[in-house]
Amino acid sequence: MKQVIYSVVLVFILIGCGQNNNDSSDGQNDIVPVAISVDLQAPETVEIHEVVTIEAVVTQGEEAVDDADEVVFEIWKEAAKESSETLESKHEGDGVYSLEKTFDEEGVYFVQSHVTAREMHTMPQAEIVVGNPEETEEAQVDDADTSEEEHHHHHGGEVTIEFDPASSSPFTTGEEVKLTLKVFNAEEPLSDADVTLEIKQAEETDAIWIDLKEEEAGNYSGLTSLEQAGNYTVTVHVKKGDIHEHQDFPITVE
Repeated sequence: MKQVIYSVVLVFILIGCGQNNNDSSDGQNDIVPVAISVDLQAPETVEIHEVVTIEAVVTQGEEAVDDADEVVFEIWKEAAKESSETLESKHEGDGVYSLEKTFDEEGVYFVQSHVTAREMHTMPQAEIVVGNPEETEEAQVDDADTSEEEHHHHHGGEVTIEFDPASSSPFTTGEEVKLTLKVFNAEEPLSDADVTLEIKQAEETDAIWIDLKEEEAGNYSGLTSLEQAGNYTVTVHVKKGDIHEHQDFPITVE
């Protein structure tokens, strides 16, 4: 089973004020709740019409989360996210939320669990290869971890990505920033592509994933905020048809 663990940490600040007969003082307590963690379990490969069980195991620390507000699974075929389907999960107990699914066509599919629980939200993603689609090997390589160097894995044209993180500066911890980029194929704007940002700190194992929206032909953007200062790598993933492209860009958050 392929496991994808994705955690989100939210910080809540409670400010309490007290006063007695002799003097008064203001106190502030920072309470950091334990983040929920979602272990998304899905098979890496399946056959057409095979019944597949997909599970999201939700925990908070050592405690199983059985009171999630919502756990749904969004599933789409590669390069067709606009046609995704969202399916309700079944609560099995012990923090396990499951779904049984069959696939009628060969191809590379993506499963993303959307979990809302205890005023937190997280949405890890997994990949499932159904049958023996063409270019399965390239799809698997594209899903692997990227290095610090620039990578290109594409077919069907010369794909270029124009992304200047400095144009979105300053990057300040906790502040929302809009990230914008342009994608070209054979020097023409590439429209209707699936463009996703993977943002990761070198010393961290978990990444933040952001699906960008196309504002105009070849121009994609999305909002994010980063809670920790440090150096990050932004990996831009571009997928459309037989195009599989990803490229790294460094950013610094102060």
